[in-house]
Amino acid sequence: MIVFTPIIIAAVIAVVGAARVARAPEKRSEIAYVHGSLLLLLSFLVLPATSMKIFRVLTPCFELKTNGVHLHYADLSIDCDSARFLNAKTTAFLMIVIYPVGIPLLYACVLFCFRRLINPSGCDELMAMRVRRELKERNPRLRAIDFLFSCYRPGAWWFEVFESVRRIAMTGLIRYVKKTSGPPVAGIVLSLISVIVFREVTPYENPSTNALCTFAQWQLLSTYLLAYALLTELKGAPESKLVLVGCSLFFLNIMTLFVALYLQVREGDRHVELALTLAESEMREAELVHEQEQMWVLCGDARQSTTIS
Repeated sequence: MIVFTPIIIAAVIAVVGAARVARAPEKRSEIAYVHGSLLLLLSFLVLPATSMKIFRVLTPCFELKTNGVHLHYADLSIDCDSARFLNAKTTAFLMIVIYPVGIPLLYACVLFCFRRLINPSGCDELMAMRVRRELKERNPRLRAIDFLFSCYRPGAWWFEVFESVRRIAMTGLIRYVKKTSGPPVAGIVLSLISVIVFREVTPYENPSTNALCTFAQWQLLSTYLLAYALLTELKGAPESKLVLVGCSLFFLNIMTLFVALYLQVREGDRHVELALTLAESEMREAELVHEQEQMWVLCGDARQSTTIS
């Protein structure tokens, strides 16, 4: 049901939009932009959950040696030979085209079409950010897809596509590795790729967000490394060692929260300092203007005195 609900909601949004266009044809472009942005936002919200559900259904089955029954790895109450499961599996294959493949492909096409507005050419990065903000205020089409690029640097206009694919791979594709130590190895590889990409691209406008995301990828990589150690080197280890590893995992995961809080506080202090600097600069400019006006007044009085003399 989770994969059909977004389709029903999308159909309602499209029907309502068509009805509004039929009643007010002169506002067709404005209505299309509003309802198109709602559809894109809906796809952004449902992509992780629906992809996880689809890949969960497609998880391989295994055969019981006692009676030869095929059971589902994700849910042992499901008989993989039943007609209900086969129908669900067929539906999942069809939904792959819509969700894990279709939505990132849609993002790629939309961002590619607007890439020259998102990343204006012929200017440096700071100027490109200013031009992009001005274009977004004047262009309703660009505002409709704002959530796909607004937090990224102009040069990283494509990064939401990478992030969508990364989330799908992390939540769904890892489960298809059959060996016991396979999922942690796949997680290590994906986490290492993420670390390199986040560190080299630094996609976000906010430096604190880049630092937090890079730290989070290192934390994820460390978690998969410890999980691999638990399944291989530490298999059958004493309970004391397992408790130590568990505490290490907890510490690694909770550290992300503390780093996020620290960076948030530092970012708040930076904004306050920047606001104070701007206020001080404006006051100095106002004082200079006032001093110049006084100088002009004094010069005028001096000229009048000279003329009278």
